Order: sequence, then structure tokens, then C-alpha cells
Amino acid sequence: MRFDLIKKWLLILTLIAASLYLSPAEGIGSFDGTHYAAEEASADSLQNMVRFLSVDPATSTLRSRFSLREEALAVVADSLSARLERYLGTTVLRLPFAFESEVHAPDSSFSNDNLVIRLEGDGSIAGSFYITAHYDAIGLRDAGWYDDWRTHPAPGANDNATGVAALLETARVLSGLSLPFDLVFVLFSAEELGLLGSQAYVEDLTPQEIDEILGVFNIDMIGYVESGAQPSITVVSNVRSGWLADLALASFESHDPSLVRTLVKPGIPGYDHTSFWNKSVGAISIVEPFDENNRIIYPYYHKSADTIGYVDFEQVERITSATANLIMDLSEAPAEVSLIHSDLILYWLGNVTSRRTFAVGDTVTLQIRPRNLGAGDPPEGAMIHLEVTLENLHGTELLYSESFPPPSPYRAVVLDLPITLGTRHVGENVIRAEIAVSGMNDDSADNEVQDSFAVTGGVSILLDHHFQPNPIHSGFGEAIFCVNLAAETDLKVEIFNLEGELLGRAFLGSRVGIPLGAGFNCFTCGNILPGIGQLASGIYPYRIVIYGENGSTNSFTGRFAVEK
Repeated sequence: MRFDLIKKWLLILTLIAASLYLSPAEGIGSFDGTHYAAEEASADSLQNMVRFLSVDPATSTLRSRFSLREEALAVVADSLSARLERYLGTTVLRLPFAFESEVHAPDSSFSNDNLVIRLEGDGSIAGSFYITAHYDAIGLRDAGWYDDWRTHPAPGANDNATGVAALLETARVLSGLSLPFDLVFVLFSAEELGLLGSQAYVEDLTPQEIDEILGVFNIDMIGYVESGAQPSITVVSNVRSGWLADLALASFESHDPSLVRTLVKPGIPGYDHTSFWNKSVGAISIVEPFDENNRIIYPYYHKSADTIGYVDFEQVERITSATANLIMDLSEAPAEVSLIHSDLILYWLGNVTSRRTFAVGDTVTLQIRPRNLGAGDPPEGAMIHLEVTLENLHGTELLYSESFPPPSPYRAVVLDLPITLGTRHVGENVIRAEIAVSGMNDDSADNEVQDSFAVTGGVSILLDHHFQPNPIHSGFGEAIFCVNLAAETDLKVEIFNLEGELLGRAFLGSRVGIPLGAGFNCFTCGNILPGIGQLASGIYPYRIVIYGENGSTNSFTGRFAVEK
């Protein structure tokens, strides 16, 4: 009995020791096939990982994970690989890449590893989603960094130990689940030297491997909250990745509605998502809050003071849980053909453009992408009918009307419709795209989108003008005055009664700080003509004066009615 008691206590002590965090290669969470719910992200595990990545447990001193410190970074890579292999039960693929840094070490060559591991799905969806983060760090904002980088610490607790910890914890909580698609986890190095690791990784992918990627979620710096602020999550996207950002934000709101959410689109190209953008792969970065100018606010960014004491682990845990739940939502969504605003894109001069003013003679291309936003294949025989129209002063022009089968999960049917702009397009143009789905369940709420652009040129600057509604039944101040312009200009509008008495005058244009651009410009009458009060029932003439170059003017007249 005494021997059995000793064995029992030895077992208990062994379990206690195993639960204490020593390093990513020696701790809790060995792969045992346990099924974890996506909500079970552990703040303790996240904190332990950030501590290990930023502090050397053997010496209790701050680490450097600077990519030129190859031996020190290799020790970290070994531990990260071991942890990922235990979680997922497969082997990490270590992909070395060579690089140079003329600023830090001229005429020297270095090598780091990208760490890649795949969690295979059940094969029902062809393709994979990526979860990525960079595991190197830098301290270049410290005085003397460029002279002392060989010994200077670069702990990178927030940048980007928090992202690495979130990736590892997401791998853990999803490890025992059966997903319909593959998940690929990638830890990049040399991000801090210009995205070198992700560039090397993406450049080595074959076209077939590029096409296999359904979308990329990159996690980078998620641990800083300003004093008094609420935990927040920011999504950085480009226009082509807008659909992925929309799905992410909807999932975040569903699972954690009090987590403040912000979308930055088009976003900055300073994260590892950029390497995927360069290959036209949908990719977003999940990060902490920016300032009002979309700049990093973390005061210890790229400093040796970027230590664990400044990391808010409530925010890290909530963002990690949000990421895991996003993957779960993607895996469980039923087949659903949608046409969302992010999948109506304008191209100009061969590139995605945010411009909405063009000139006669330009060619713009409408790219429309009906998409299956679910994890299921459409039923056999299901069809999409897409109709695209362009509306302007000359009426409605049918640009496209065809039917085709729905795409596979998280794929889109891509249609490019080029338009050479002529005088018939001068002024405001409204694009409307609508799908009708047959042979499967469909949510009609996401089947129609519209956008608009203006075209400058033609004979007259003023293309259309009116008050609305006409007649005006409520107060004059609630009515709307609109002008459709072929170019930017300045103008004056004057309101009269039938006796010719001037009732009010307004000036609009850049001269008075109210710019008028090409296309429709509409203003509430109470804002631009506050001196006109209630109007009696009757007819009211108005005059518009357009100011041209060299002091020239052109006048136009119209009428509106008031009925009470």
C-alpha cells in the first residue's frame, strides 16, 4: 500500500510539473486527439507563450528574436515547431530562405526558416484557409540599435509574440475538430526586414498552390489597449479582399458584440498580407486598434521596451477566440450564393481603383463576382441569373444578362465588363447588379448591389437640376436641391416668388468651402438656404448661375411647387 501511495503522489507531482510552463517544447497541450470548442482559448496559455517568446527562461533576460541573430531565433523556431506538431499531430515543414541586410551587415548572407503545418480537413471542400503570423522581432527605434543589434534585446512581446501566441492557441482549440477544408498555419520570419519571409514563401508557391488558397488571416500585434479604451479588433483589407473582411467582421460581431470592430479598406501594405495581395489572393490582417490616421499607436513599437507588462491579455484572448470562432463559422455556413458590395469592383488603367470620377474617352471595367459564401456545394442543377444595368440621364442600359451554375464553396464567378465612356455617360452613372438564384435555398437580402461614378466632359457643365420632392409638401427646409454636373464648378442658386421678389440665395463650390464635383450633388435646402422659412402654396421660379473660367457665366432656370 505504501508503495502504491508513493506511486500515486509521484503521478500527481508529474502532472503538476507537466502543467507548469517551461518552454513551448515542454508544457501542456500535447496532442491527444482531444476535441476543443472554439471558445476555449486560454488566457493563461497565451500569456505563457508571450512570456517564453520575449524572455529567455534559462537566463530570465529579454530575448532577441531579430532575424539576423540566427542561432537565437533557431532555438525559438525549434520550440514553436515542437508545439505545433504536438497540437496537430503532423510534421512542421521548415522552409529555409536566404537574404541579406545591407543596413545591418553589409556583404553578409543570412538564413531563416518559415514554419508551415497543415491541419487536413475532411476533403469536402477543395482548398485551404491560412492563418499566419511572423515570429521575428526588431528594436530599431532604440538608440544605438544599428551598432549593437548583435547584443541588443528585441523581445517583441506585442510585435509579434501576441500574434504567434494567438496562432498557436487557435491551432490548439481547432486541433481535434473535423473541418471541411484544410487549415494551413504559417509562421514567417524576417517580416521586420521587409516581409522577406512571406515574400519568399509566396514566390515559391506554384500557380496551382496559389489557386488552392481560399483566404488568408494574418495576425500581427493584437495586445495593446490605450488607457481607458475598450478592447478592440481592427481588420486591414484591400478592395479585392473585402468579401473576406466582411465575413470576418460579421463573425466577430456575432460571437463578441462588445468587442469594438474597425475596418481599414484599402489598408496599408505593411503586413505579411501584402505578399498574398501581390498574387491576387484574398488576405486580411487582424490587428489591434490604430489611431484616427490608421497609424500604429503602441508606444513601444520596435523597442526593447516591448515587453509582456504592456500586453493586455483580455484583448489578446478575445481576438484569439474571435479568430477561432471565425474558422468555425466558415466551416459550418450552408451554401449561399451572394452578391455583396465588396464584390462589385471598378478597374481603371488595369488596376483596382477607388476613383469615382472619370473623363469621356476613359475605359473602366466593372468586375462583378457572385460568390458562394458557404461551406457547402450548390445542389445539382442550381443556377444564377445575373443582370447588370447602367442608369444615367439617357435612361437604363443593359450591360449583362446571363445564367450560369453557382461556384463551389468560397469561390466566385468573376465577370469583367469593360465600358468605354462617351458623352452619353457624362454626369452621374449608377451601376446596378442583381442575381436571381434557382434550385437552392437563397437569401434574397444579399442579391443586389449598386455603385456609382461620374464622368466629366461634354458641352454643358450643368446636366440636370431639380428640387425634390416636387411639389414640396412638408417644410421647404426639408426639401432637397440637386445638380448633376459634368465637371467641378462653382454656382449660385436663387429662389424667387412669382412677383420676381428674391427670397433667398446660396453659393456652392470650392470658393465657399462646399466643393461641387462631377455627378450628382444634393443638399438639404435648410442647410444652404436657411433664410427661407415656410413657403405658401404656389409656384416658385429659381435661377442657377454657373461660374466658368475667366469670369464667364451661364444661367439656367427652373420651377418647383409647394402644396400644403
